[in-house]
Amino acid sequence: MKQQISNIAIAAMFSSTALYGFGAFEKRQPSYATAHFEGGFKAIGEITEQRIVSNFRVLIHGKEIYAGDIQTVVTEIEKSLDGEKNPGDVSWKQGVRVQGDAGMQWTGSEGNFKITTHSMDLTSTGSAPLKPLEIIKRLEAMITEIKSQHNKYVRETIVFSERP
Repeated sequence: MKQQISNIAIAAMFSSTALYGFGAFEKRQPSYATAHFEGGFKAIGEITEQRIVSNFRVLIHGKEIYAGDIQTVVTEIEKSLDGEKNPGDVSWKQGVRVQGDAGMQWTGSEGNFKITTHSMDLTSTGSAPLKPLEIIKRLEAMITEIKSQHNKYVRETIVFSERP
């Protein structure tokens, strides 16, 4: 009888150790994402990608001259300043407009979700001309801020739960 109890105790210890090793006793982190926003919610599912997205354009009197994400637009503005002796003194003519937005996008097993965290719509005027280097600094600061605040945007937007 004592031998049977010992065998049962040893088998229970080995079984428990094996189950523990395979993670059977670990509490699983909820991984099903739902985005909550002012207008409601959207199921995203298992998140496979989180990234910063942006879409900007520079126009002259309504005609697009540069367009793309922030880095593309910054590169194009920098190219336009090549050869300038004092790029900090360059001002854009009246009618040059910079507009666009940036934010976070999540791609998931059931859908995608994007939030806009920053936007810009500036027009160069005779009394307040836009300076290309200042625009570059503002665009780069926008990306830096989004990168530094991405955890905040997740906490404010995404709710994790068990798969329904």
